[in-house]
Amino acid sequence: MDAIVSAGDYRLADRIRPQPETQIREEAAFLASQVLRIKRKPFTRAPVRWASVRGYADVVRRHLAIASGIGDPAQAARLQALAVRLIDNPSLRAAVRADIARRADSPRLDLYRRGWNKHGRRRRNPR
Repeated sequence: MDAIVSAGDYRLADRIRPQPETQIREEAAFLASQVLRIKRKPFTRAPVRWASVRGYADVVRRHLAIASGIGDPAQAARLQALAVRLIDNPSLRAAVRADIARRADSPRLDLYRRGWNKHGRRRRNPR
């Protein structure tokens, strides 16, 4: 699906994607369960919460790109509002809102810019 959206064939992506509202609701429920699991686990240096938010935002951004690409900005706005409204935790909602709004760069490139390598470890010489 990502390759089809990256290629710009939004009509094909719209035909083969699952129902966006249903998928966003399922992903929001999964994100909530991940956050509850994080709270019960012992401390870890792995950015689990950040990764969960990023995964949710990537799914939402893909649906927004498809809706905008087929010429339906009203659906894109509705999906974005739904994606943020489904998150109950205020700090998590703010993180989701910010991550959805950011430009859809490559996640690895974004990690690299922040000083992380592809294995999730800090680089020795961040730029």
